[in-house]
Amino acid sequence: MLIEKLMASIGVGTATLSLTLQKTSFFHGNMLEGTLLLTGGAVEQHIEQLLVRLSEHHAAGKDSYWKTLCEVVAAKAVHIAPHQTQEFTFQLPVPDAAEITNSDLMTSSTRVVAEADVLWAVNPLATFDVQITPDPEILVLDAAMSALGFTATRELFSEPMNKTLKAVQKTYIAPSSLSDRISGATLQVHNGEGKLSGRLVLNHRENHLADYIRAVVNGDKERLPLELPSEHVLGEQGLALATAHLKLMLNQALGEADSKP
Repeated sequence: MLIEKLMASIGVGTATLSLTLQKTSFFHGNMLEGTLLLTGGAVEQHIEQLLVRLSEHHAAGKDSYWKTLCEVVAAKAVHIAPHQTQEFTFQLPVPDAAEITNSDLMTSSTRVVAEADVLWAVNPLATFDVQITPDPEILVLDAAMSALGFTATRELFSEPMNKTLKAVQKTYIAPSSLSDRISGATLQVHNGEGKLSGRLVLNHRENHLADYIRAVVNGDKERLPLELPSEHVLGEQGLALATAHLKLMLNQALGEADSKP
């Protein structure tokens, strides 16, 4: 028995921990809910606490580290007998500080990490990668861009290089009906204080030498202010209203004779 206890202290025959979540994709403000399953090893062990945390992995050049966003103690003072199983539930809030998954090159993943703090032994760990997505109102605007014929250049949203925008962005290829005037557009939008705000940046097509010269200094970009009450895009007619709003912006900017959607 003494040998088994010594082996368990270095991780051989120790208790194990597994982690499951009710879902894997979350908005800011969501409650992340899951279950821990603790299974005893070859000997009885005392667990000081079961800790669950939400962490982001950051990497830039040679620097790499995990940043804890929030954490919760799922249980304290747990005794686990050999081969016994015990189940624990937990909840973690997804804070506004959590970066959108794949939001930029600095953040590679967001992960739930569960750890059993075993006295005088290697701590069992369990991990589960999760996705932090933009708010549902922003996803409706994304769907509206698709409804207007725009094609996203990548599946996930990203953050603008200008961090003062406090927004997420997605770039689209223009539909064929507009491709003679614009090559694409970028949606930069923030949801807060009951409204969607930001801008739709149009990338105008370079047809003449003067256009190419303007493009060198970003003169081919036209920035259209965007503001829309959040509640307008959450109802049954939300997608239709968002699509109509974006279409009106495009029509007015591109000089369409029919400016009404």
